[in-house]
Amino acid sequence: MSDGDSSPRTGVFLCTCGGAIPLTVDLGALEAKAQFILFFLLASTILNTAYFAPILYKAYFEKPKEDQGYHEAPAFMVVPLMLTALASVLMGLFPDYFMNIVKAVLR
Repeated sequence: MSDGDSSPRTGVFLCTCGGAIPLTVDLGALEAKAQFILFFLLASTILNTAYFAPILYKAYFEKPKEDQGYHEAPAFMVVPLMLTALASVLMGLFPDYFMNIVKAVLR
């Protein structure tokens, strides 16, 4: 619609892994006539699918093996995950505070 017409867009939209943001990048690449960017986005999607397909298959479709003695992860693995989760929640709840820190660092 950048050419001023009000007709709806037609054609095939590429929806790469991730949702709306890659779709916006796809549409921008189409408008800019930059097919090489679409090639890399499509290659990235194929590689991501090839990487995650076996993981998803094992997680959801394979029968679990006999008891392998699973137990809780050690603290040196759990603590960083908890700190990262806490930081993510705090950044979501108080974005201005963290953005002020980023702005101060960039000055």
